[in-house]
Amino acid sequence: MHDMGRGLMFALAMAFLAPAAAAQQVEPPRPKDVRINSLRDLHLAMELCWRANLPPLAQAVPSMRVTVRVSFTRSGEILGEPLFTFATPGVSTQTRALYQRAAANALGRCTPLPLTEGLGNAVAGSPRVFTFIDRRNEKRV
Repeated sequence: MHDMGRGLMFALAMAFLAPAAAAQQVEPPRPKDVRINSLRDLHLAMELCWRANLPPLAQAVPSMRVTVRVSFTRSGEILGEPLFTFATPGVSTQTRALYQRAAANALGRCTPLPLTEGLGNAVAGSPRVFTFIDRRNEKRV
């Protein structure tokens, strides 16, 4: 397994995917010792956070994509305003807005991210791009 150990991956999954906790609280609980130490782990954490904050299933659009560019501070907080750079073409304005709100909610609920000092120093102020895809309701081949 890459540099994220099984324990860290499980802790991140529990922190970001606990649906009852995410729905009831402003910020999901996180184990104090969980630290994100690589760009791969950062992207995994954002993916897990996205999954915990998807729009309602009844409004899901298979393979809907939204891409957001965001910068973080050394301490894992969002720096400035996230910028949406892409949404699946051909969807309604309402659907696009629904998914952009879901992505914004994911960012709001999961930040500040628990970055290690080294990763925080490496990513501080540098834009990162995250593509969120709704894989629910996709037809499996």
